[in-house]
Parts: sequence; structure tokens; C-alpha cells
Amino acid sequence: YMKDIRILWERMDLSNAGSLSRRQFQHALEDPTVQAMVEHLNVDLVDIPTFFDSLDEDGDGRVELEEFVVGMMRSNFKSNMVDSHTLLREHRKAKRSSEKLARRTQDHLSQVAHHLSRVAQDQQQLFALVEQKMDKSSSK
Repeated sequence: YMKDIRILWERMDLSNAGSLSRRQFQHALEDPTVQAMVEHLNVDLVDIPTFFDSLDEDGDGRVELEEFVVGMMRSNFKSNMVDSHTLLREHRKAKRSSEKLARRTQDHLSQVAHHLSRVAQDQQQLFALVEQKMDKSSSK
């Protein structure tokens, strides 16, 4: 990841000045290759001026390499945290749904077991009646 950030920086800092002004930063982000690299790094640049300000930690209107690296790492970490929270939320939702389905399945299985038990009792009673009839007819 660090290597990719460094390559991105080199692509953006074409003058090798070691820092980028807001205008240079915005201009660099117009390059489709830079956009693809930023996307590859999983950094969301919806609001470029705000992102630039978040990178410019000392507020001097320029982003130096160190600020860029730290800011990109921080941005990726936040993005991963959001992804982790989303996954955790979806996992909990799926778990609740699975538990609900398991309870419903258990209820249905209990009902089926109860009905099978009644069928078995009815079958025993029927066999008993048939035996009685057979005993009566054989004793005659």
C-alpha cells in the first residue's frame, strides 16, 4: 500500500517540488491515471477541497509528501473501518434472520412430531380394534 501511495505521489508531483498546492492537487486529480490509482487505493474523493484540507495538516496551503502519505493511510483506514462496520451490521442482521428461521423451523418440527405422535396413537388404537374384531371372529 505504501509503495502505491508513493507511486501516486510521484505521478501527482510532476515538478518534483515535494509539495502540491491546492490547484496542482486538483489538476493532478483530473488525470484519469491518477483517478484510477486513487480508486485502487480505496480513497473516496467526492469532495476534493475538503480532502485537500484534511491532508494539509499544517494549514500552509500545500500538501507535502509526509502529509500526503499520512492522510492517505488515514483515509484508507477510515474507509476500511466503514466497510468493517457495514459487514458487522450485515452479519448481525443475517444472524438474527437465521435465528428467527431456526426458531420457526423448530416450532414446525415440534408440530410435525406432535401430529406424528397422534397418528401413531390412532394407529395403535386401530390395530387394537382390528385385533379385537379378529379375536371375536376367531372365537366364534
